[in-house]
Amino acid sequence: MESERDPGAVGGPRRHLTVLVRLQDLDRERDSNERLLGQSGGIVAARAQLVDAARAAVAKAQEALKKARLAADEAELELRAHADKVRKLELQINTAKTNQEYQALQVHLAKVKGESDREEETTLALYERIEALEAELARERQRLGQLENEHREFVLACERDRERARRELASTDERRAALLAELPRDLRASYERVRAARDGVAIVPCEERTCTGCGVSVSANEITRLLALSQIVYCDSCQRILYLPDVLQVKSER
Repeated sequence: MESERDPGAVGGPRRHLTVLVRLQDLDRERDSNERLLGQSGGIVAARAQLVDAARAAVAKAQEALKKARLAADEAELELRAHADKVRKLELQINTAKTNQEYQALQVHLAKVKGESDREEETTLALYERIEALEAELARERQRLGQLENEHREFVLACERDRERARRELASTDERRAALLAELPRDLRASYERVRAARDGVAIVPCEERTCTGCGVSVSANEITRLLALSQIVYCDSCQRILYLPDVLQVKSER
């Protein structure tokens, strides 16, 4: 039975290197889209936490304002109670029968008026605090509204980017498969293995007798092979596939 023919066996090192460069360009584009799809959810969630924090700040300001208003209401009740005491004491002073009673009522009246004055100062301070808290609440509400609007726009923009990334990934599936099919099985496997081990970079240019992937010098014999395009050359250090840009002159797939 005839063995299955490897379509990628057709063509030599020049053609295979050209395909590899184009494949890597395509894969980098795909990697970028996959990163976007993988990371955008976390970024949206992080931005949502800012909105949640702003909502919490609004709730906190509302609670502080509520407490200040309750304290002011209680202070008002105290003021009215002191005012009633003052009126009653003034009536008692007017009807005092003895000088001793009159003097005692005057002392008591002075004390109540002093308490009333202090309560009035407390009440005024509370109303000043209420005014400051109302301004703070307005600022927090404005900030929350701004963050909510920004978050909505950000979510919409992210979803547009995600949809574009999904479309681009789908559109490159066939192109990637076609490029892989042009490579021999062993070279295809080497590309995938090195790409997985080297952050998606399996083929790099050799410049000034140096592998641009790891910075290690390339031997004279390997440079000769790269110039002749007689075989696939791997970096002895990082195992990336090497090529000379001036010799290969590949046009990008992008």
